[in-house]
Amino acid sequence: MKKQYLKKFAFGLGVGIFSAIAQAFPVIQVSQESAAGVGDFGSNILGEIGAFETDITASEYYQYGKPKKFSFNNNDFELVSNRSHVFFVNGADGLSLFTVQDRKFDKRGGFVNMTYALEGDAVDIKVKDDPSDKYTMFDSQTLNVKQKWHRKRTDGLVLGGLEDDWAMTIDFNNWSKNSILDWFAYSSDNEAIELSLEKNRRIHLTIANISTPIEQVAEVPEPATIGMLAIGSAAGLIRRRRKV
Repeated sequence: MKKQYLKKFAFGLGVGIFSAIAQAFPVIQVSQESAAGVGDFGSNILGEIGAFETDITASEYYQYGKPKKFSFNNNDFELVSNRSHVFFVNGADGLSLFTVQDRKFDKRGGFVNMTYALEGDAVDIKVKDDPSDKYTMFDSQTLNVKQKWHRKRTDGLVLGGLEDDWAMTIDFNNWSKNSILDWFAYSSDNEAIELSLEKNRRIHLTIANISTPIEQVAEVPEPATIGMLAIGSAAGLIRRRRKV
């Protein structure tokens, strides 16, 4: 009876640790419809991206206006000229979506008109780059943004408070063709997924299914092995945390 209890306790410990890891290290699935308005995201999955981990807030990570005015200033994230960047940050205030247009010190400015539609949660704007841009809320879950930036500056925004079973679509309604040439979704492992930059051809973002580690734990017969595997995996993932 005692041995059986220990097995159940160790298994529960392993599941609990892996559940906490799954929540602490979000992985986002990226897909894009085959044509504007088709909505066939399920059959057009492009891959997965990991959220960048930090102990600071989304606003502190963005570093808006400091030191370069009207710009994204986190030099740990390397921006590319004439590119629209999408990535996620998991920080002190939860999971947030970042969109950054262009890079500092580029020779020309530009503009974008984009729509963000959120399901399962309400839109919470954490950062406006810039506050003078036009932000139109159609309801609590749909945001249209018209942004314009000058040469040697960026533009962008942060949408935060992403919890539970949320999903989001993003699309370009219009953009300056000589300022934004491509569109990429970035992962914390330094990989990136190229997105098709076409008018109203939406991308779809949602939390990926990351239950595999828990299933692997269930296959291990001995409680001592389970505990060691869970603790070892947790330590390995903690070492991968990225901080600024």
